[in-house]
Amino acid sequence: MVVLKFHEWAYSDLMDNTIRGDFAEYLVAEALRLTIKPRKNWGPFDLKTEGGIKIEVKCSSSHQNWPHEKPRQISFQVPNLTRYWDGEKGKYVKLCPPRRVADVYIFCVLARKDGSRPDPLLLDDWTFHVVHKDLLDMNNRSSVAISRLRDICQNAALAAFSVNYDELAAAITRIGKQRRGGRRG
Repeated sequence: MVVLKFHEWAYSDLMDNTIRGDFAEYLVAEALRLTIKPRKNWGPFDLKTEGGIKIEVKCSSSHQNWPHEKPRQISFQVPNLTRYWDGEKGKYVKLCPPRRVADVYIFCVLARKDGSRPDPLLLDDWTFHVVHKDLLDMNNRSSVAISRLRDICQNAALAAFSVNYDELAAAITRIGKQRRGGRRG
């Protein structure tokens, strides 16, 4: 009972940036049936499928939970990692050269087409953009706006863009198996 009250008190505002990000990660995990084990913080990626696909989940919305004059530009941070925390070894692992560790990036966007305030609990208000890390590596960016992400994906065979929740698991599996130059992994 105490845990439920704590969750209601601390995590009930799903429009809050950090909580919305955790919720988006939960939605992806649920689509992949990976919610049996609790999430782990501080890893080099967010989720790993049964088939070994490493996934990084990013989330953004055109609306925030504070007053603002107009919807904001949707963008995502996608830097190469210089190090990451290895929870099993209890220490940081240095990456030389810096790189992205996840195979697939899921860009979760919470927005309504009509521009009104979206509801995080309505799956129709979410779109999921599934992108292989090779696309991000080829474009050498540490951040990407949704408009640039659309351009990148339209010109690449390594991307599934704008899938809905029901299509998410299949898109992750398909994109996760792709490698640069069409090689399968």
